[in-house]
Order: sequence, then structure tokens, then C-alpha cells
Amino acid sequence: NLLYTPVVLDVYYSLFFPSTGTISSILYVLCFPFNIWILEIVLDRLFIIVHGRNVAWCYHEYSDSGFGGSIRLGHGVYWLMMG
Repeated sequence: NLLYTPVVLDVYYSLFFPSTGTISSILYVLCFPFNIWILEIVLDRLFIIVHGRNVAWCYHEYSDSGFGGSIRLGHGVYWLMMG
């Protein structure tokens, strides 16, 4: 996560929202949960390759989990508040 933070904050914004203004800022915040979910999916697969299972988190018990328990859709509300 530490390596991905500059990507989330700077590179992601400059690549997908090159123009400045209110609309691009709003889109940046609305798309932020998808960026975090992509990170969780990639890390989940990496943990499975290295350790044989995800040793960091598991959302299998929740009804709003996706991608084999690697993401939880309910967390999107909180990611929007942080975006």
C-alpha cells in the first residue's frame, strides 16, 4: 500500500483527469473506490501466488464481497469519503 499511495494520489489523477476543474475533481472522487478495489484484487492474487492464500484479509463471510473475497463493495462508501 505504501508504494501504491503515490499512484493513487498523483499518477492516477494526472493520467485520467488531465484537465483541472470541478468536474474532474468530482470524477476523481467518484472513481476512487474502483482504484482501491483494483489494488485489493491485485494484492489478493499476489498473496495467493506467494503464500497460497491471502494472509492480509478475507471478506468471504460478507454478502457484499466480490472477486473471491478479495474486495468488499460496502467499503466503497468509506473510500468515497476518503477520496
